Amino acid sequence: MQHSCQALCFSHRPHTTWSPDLSMIAKMGRQRNNLQRKEKADCQEKKLNEIETCNMSEKEFRVMVIEFINQMDEKINNLYKNREELKNGIATIKNMMESFNSRLEEAKDQISSLEDRAEKDSQSE
Repeated sequence: MQHSCQALCFSHRPHTTWSPDLSMIAKMGRQRNNLQRKEKADCQEKKLNEIETCNMSEKEFRVMVIEFINQMDEKINNLYKNREELKNGIATIKNMMESFNSRLEEAKDQISSLEDRAEKDSQSE
C-alpha cells in the first residue's frame, strides 16, 4: 500500500521524509539504562543491608536503630524549621499585598479626584 509523503511526515513541507532524531533516541535509551542501573544498585544495596542487619549483634542493631531515630528526628526538626520559614514568607507576602492594595486604592482616589477637578475645570471654561 502506497502512502503519500505528507501522510507520513510531521512537517507541512511537501516531498520531505520524516526521520527520527537518532541522538534523542540514543539519549532516551541511555537515560532509561541509567535509571535501570540505579534501581538495580538500590535493590542490591537494600539486599546487602538486609543481610548485614541479619548478621548484626543485638548491640549493633540497637545502635543502628538509635542512629536511624536520630536521623529521623533531625529531618523532622528541619521540616519544622522549613515550615516556620514558609509561614514567615507567607506573612511577608501577605503584608506586601496589603500594602500594594492600599497604595492602589490611594492611586485610584487620586486619579478620581484629578478627573473630578479636570471635569470642573472644563465645565467652568
